[in-house]
Amino acid sequence: MDKKSFWDISKLVEKWRSMMKLIKDKEYKISPLNKFIYIASLLYVVSPFDFIPEYFTPLGFIDDVGAIILFVIHILDEVEKYEHHLKSRVTGKKGDKSAKEKAKDDGKVIDPDKEDRKTE
Repeated sequence: MDKKSFWDISKLVEKWRSMMKLIKDKEYKISPLNKFIYIASLLYVVSPFDFIPEYFTPLGFIDDVGAIILFVIHILDEVEKYEHHLKSRVTGKKGDKSAKEKAKDDGKVIDPDKEDRKTE
């Protein structure tokens, strides 16, 4: 998502709706690493422990802001993946296959460095 479309209110509402669908969708699986990042970043923000304590420096909230930014970046990426998943579910396609995957389906072997060279 580029900067200009991020601040478009209709796009934000659309992303919010997609995120709500993602949360309710039992079929869509989120990777364990991403789940860990979401939970850890939210727990860090609400926990009383900080890497940079607020009482130590006036800029002690910087680490909390970083955790929130990490969460937002990853959740927006997950929403993009989910929207792509929904589109592929509607069209019945699983996404574009690479040349190598297409060749495997055709029973041909393709050298990834030279696509025009085929051997059987």
